[in-house]
Amino acid sequence: MFWAVTVVNSPREVKNVRLAVGSNGGSKWWINGKEAVVLDGDRRMVMDDCVSTRLTLNKGKNILQGALINGPGLSDFCVRLLDENGAPVKGLTISLQ
Repeated sequence: MFWAVTVVNSPREVKNVRLAVGSNGGSKWWINGKEAVVLDGDRRMVMDDCVSTRLTLNKGKNILQGALINGPGLSDFCVRLLDENGAPVKGLTISLQ
């Protein structure tokens, strides 16, 4: 099992954001402690393989967490935050604290 955590810093509240995820094994993703996306079963890593329902990024820190399970070895994943038009959300930064 692989555990991924990062802080997404937003200069403003952003509504109608969607979390788009791809992973090469089963994975589950949370934003601010709320389940956002689940990809089940063994799979190839494909960008935007699964997209969350619409959610809101808070102004300031937002905690993004992911748990990935991949039995045979290394794990690949990609994560994007998309605006209501499907474009990447701009103006965000990431940090570990």
